[in-house]
Amino acid sequence: MNGWKNYATWNVALWINNEEPLYRQMLDYIQTTENPTYKGLIQYLGFESSRTPDHVNYISNSLDYRALDAMVVESR
Repeated sequence: MNGWKNYATWNVALWINNEEPLYRQMLDYIQTTENPTYKGLIQYLGFESSRTPDHVNYISNSLDYRALDAMVVESR
């Protein structure tokens, strides 16, 4: 799935990186956090119980958190 482990991981990364308001909030989070992580970002956004518009949970056992953590860190 475009280099991602599975559809769910790809989908949440897609929405965060391609929706400008979400992307800007991620940048704000990264700038104000010493050790940014994907789960930390989701808490910062208040999305713990939310889903993408494609109905994929932002927090799920099926997500590749290592890859998503790397996505967040690489956005610095």
